[in-house]
Amino acid sequence: MELWKRNLFVCWIGMFFSSIGMSQIAPILPLYIKQLGVTDVSLIQQYSGIIFGCTFVVAAFFSPI
Repeated sequence: MELWKRNLFVCWIGMFFSSIGMSQIAPILPLYIKQLGVTDVSLIQQYSGIIFGCTFVVAAFFSPI
């Protein structure tokens, strides 16, 4: 296998598992925020959305590095 194909495969596998890991936080995040003491449902939804969105913004920022 050529070097660039192997590197592409390794990068693809890494990004695949990284994306799965970031996506798996979605069902658990509202429960965790509730455990932290936030009781208002609208605030839980807002915080969950912000935190979930930040993971992908940070990933987009650090991916080229």
